[in-house]
Amino acid sequence: MWKVIGIPLVLYFIFALYIYQPVPTVDAAVAELIEDMPIDTVLQYIELNYTLAVQEMQRAKIPASITLGQAILESKYGTSELAMQANNHFGIKAEAKWDSTDRHCIYSYEWNQKKQRMYPMLSCFRRYKNIQASYIGHSNFLVQRAHYMPLFALDIYDFEAWAHGLQKAGYATDPNYANKLISIIQRYQLYRYDKKEVLIES
Repeated sequence: MWKVIGIPLVLYFIFALYIYQPVPTVDAAVAELIEDMPIDTVLQYIELNYTLAVQEMQRAKIPASITLGQAILESKYGTSELAMQANNHFGIKAEAKWDSTDRHCIYSYEWNQKKQRMYPMLSCFRRYKNIQASYIGHSNFLVQRAHYMPLFALDIYDFEAWAHGLQKAGYATDPNYANKLISIIQRYQLYRYDKKEVLIES
């Protein structure tokens, strides 16, 4: 009887203790993201592209910190396949009306609510002619959609409220999206680019 019942029971506990990996907590997921970022590469990306974020803040009234933080997160600081092959730095998908010749289809990770994990799914994204077009496209994407309108009632210097507002409006499926975005902004002090004294002429 022990062999019949005991062995499966022992195997179950081995699985539970050594094989099963629980879903990371919010803090763990955010800490892992920040730790894995190569500082020099991220700083180089910021130096190359912060002016685009500032110009879009002037034009579309979206915090530069939010734009730059999203670009770092979504494009993996410019190193993702989508960024390098399609100049898409914000993970903006191509709708049905988007020209089929200007789309780039890849497997991207989406949150599976039932399984509580990120899973790869084939998705088609917009292709842009250059990085500037991607930054402009991101601003237009937010400005032109009704479910993002509540964002523009927020204080333009309150990047935390904007981050949570983006997640609430459904910008990304990752339940840790707002916390990741806030952590990136804080880690690299991107809020500095929201200040009027660093704004540049477009």
